[in-house]
Amino acid sequence: MPIDFQESPQITFPSKTGAQQNQQHTFTFPTNIKNAQIAIKSFNIQFTNKDRPFHEQVIRLSDHNIVNNTVRVTVFFGLRDFSGTFDDPFEGEVILVAVVDRV
Repeated sequence: MPIDFQESPQITFPSKTGAQQNQQHTFTFPTNIKNAQIAIKSFNIQFTNKDRPFHEQVIRLSDHNIVNNTVRVTVFFGLRDFSGTFDDPFEGEVILVAVVDRV
């Protein structure tokens, strides 16, 4: 049962308004995977045009899906102020780490 890990490339979320963003990332390993854990290594989140107070900051991972030698996860990403909506453009980056137990 070898343990292996892999860092994702930077996952970039372009400037957007209206709703949370999400992107999927797939890790691929040399052999099949028995179990996996995904963690956020680092992130940067900011309003694009103005300095505003943060009300809600969302960086969340979905439950991951293992298929043979791949692990797929979705990153949910959002930033809003006290207006209650995602009406101000926001952007940023996330880097993930997968730790797996390979067969």
